[in-house]
Amino acid sequence: MERISAHRALLFGNRMARSYGPALFWSLISLCFCALFALSPVRAESAESSPHPPNALKPTVVDVYLYMEDISNINLILGTYDATAQLLFKWHDHRLAFDPAENEGRDRRIFVGPAAQAQLKKIWQPWIEVSGERGLRTFTIQSLIVSADGSVEVHQKFHTSPKFSGELVGYPFGSLRLPITITSLVHDTNSVKFNPQTVDPVDLDELDEVLHGNWEPAHVNWSVHDVRRDDIPDTKFQQLEVEIVVAHDFMDGLHKIFLPLFVVGLASIGLLWINPVAQPAYSSPRIGGYTTLILTIIALKLALRADLPVVHYGTFTDALYNLTIVMLLGGLLSSCAVVALNTAGKQAQALQLMKRLQIIYPTCYSLLIGLTCLIFFSLLA
Repeated sequence: MERISAHRALLFGNRMARSYGPALFWSLISLCFCALFALSPVRAESAESSPHPPNALKPTVVDVYLYMEDISNINLILGTYDATAQLLFKWHDHRLAFDPAENEGRDRRIFVGPAAQAQLKKIWQPWIEVSGERGLRTFTIQSLIVSADGSVEVHQKFHTSPKFSGELVGYPFGSLRLPITITSLVHDTNSVKFNPQTVDPVDLDELDEVLHGNWEPAHVNWSVHDVRRDDIPDTKFQQLEVEIVVAHDFMDGLHKIFLPLFVVGLASIGLLWINPVAQPAYSSPRIGGYTTLILTIIALKLALRADLPVVHYGTFTDALYNLTIVMLLGGLLSSCAVVALNTAGKQAQALQLMKRLQIIYPTCYSLLIGLTCLIFFSLLA
């Protein structure tokens, strides 16, 4: 039939060539060949580029293993955080089964890196999406393992910046829910069913090693449910949702908020002991000096905030700062007591207290500094 059609086209072309010239003749010949190529059957390779699921009668069960590697940069302003995790998928595809004798006696075919990515283009795989993210995510296929019985394992690593909802109204107290949502992107519930096997780490001590910043892990929840897409409202897709609940660290609020406010508040109370009417001339510079030192230490810590590590545990630097602030507060309150005794007419008691403070204050400060260094250095040893 194609030969007859081509023959008629050539006869028609010869007639047209006599009438309109060679240029039109060759143009018509080109159009005929393009039409024949467009109507020819599609090659088998194009069908292999998008294979169907292994079982057309029931959904393919995909075992999911999620291993968290890093959780950091929890940003309360943007409502995002950074997460890095290892993702392992396992399913069975009978079409990929093979005889180990054909594979040099080995019962597994292992593909790594680019070879795994190239091989995945030829077989069926569950296409997923890490939803709720801000910006682009990074996926890296690390390995593909195909066993002789048709079992398939795909190991990949991803980095993403998911969004989270929630507010810390009681800051620095409160908790946040950090979600990681994995959704079947192409295959609906008739084709794919997620079967979560492991979400690691679940142990809070191990999760604490993964979580960075001034946050502490509270607990981990995960569930699988069906969702609908806006563009296909009548079709359901499987979704695995992992929720990591983290609480803001109390020590961070103690160092940055409560201790400075507590020191300033006590200093203001101590200044009320002084009689402004009968205040000695020497007391104003002394009390003003202590007050200035306290505020200078607090301002210095806030100024160095960018250079200090953001962690949820006390450091050696925190201990030194806090000890110095507390000692300065003690010096300020004792000076206020000396001034109060002096203005009350008890000069002898005021002088005796001042001499004792001149010995007790530097001795206690030196001993406490030495004890702090001894404790932290013994922990580092």
